[in-house]
Amino acid sequence: GLEYAEFLDIMGEIRSRVIKDVPDIEKRREIFECLVDSDILELLRKNIEENGHAGNISHDLRRIIDEKVARCMSS
Repeated sequence: GLEYAEFLDIMGEIRSRVIKDVPDIEKRREIFECLVDSDILELLRKNIEENGHAGNISHDLRRIIDEKVARCMSS
């Protein structure tokens, strides 16, 4: 579904930050696995269902995703 495209866009944004901020390759892998295993994809799916289309991530949803990213990067 469309949520996968949005998820890949978000992961692309995050990838640059992780590569820049995390020198350890194993830690990067752990961060990416944490994000893939998170509920971000489900949140994006619900957002699309509520809005009827993709590409409109609310400020609140963006904040939630950013918090999940920060949690994965700090674990």
